[in-house]
Amino acid sequence: MALYVASDKALTLIPWSADAPAFHVTELKQEQKRVRAQFSHPHVYYVGSHEGCGCPLNYGREYPEHEDDPTELAAAHECVARLSAFLRESRVPQVYACQFDEEHHPREHERSVTPEQLRASDFVFRDRELLEVHHAA
Repeated sequence: MALYVASDKALTLIPWSADAPAFHVTELKQEQKRVRAQFSHPHVYYVGSHEGCGCPLNYGREYPEHEDDPTELAAAHECVARLSAFLRESRVPQVYACQFDEEHHPREHERSVTPEQLRASDFVFRDRELLEVHHAA
């Protein structure tokens, strides 16, 4: 899974480090730029986990009966917490989830969420889904 965020303003990047893999926010690679069509905001970034992709953001929630490794669960929870905090602190208005190389495919889902809702044990990012993120005033 690939996860992207968009904003009206430039966001602070969180670099990827192969030596200390963790939640990160980076500029788009050339092959990812077609995801811009999914957003109504001009500044678009890739968001990844400690594994590089967005898959751990659903770990333990999408298939909880099969995803029960304690180490992976802890890492996934940490990543989701950092994503939620980043969205809240940066006031990110939109998030898009899809499979790699499907950034240009039509959206299949849309919903409104708050950054805190992303932390719910039953929240799952759906494929080709645009999330409108609402923030408290």
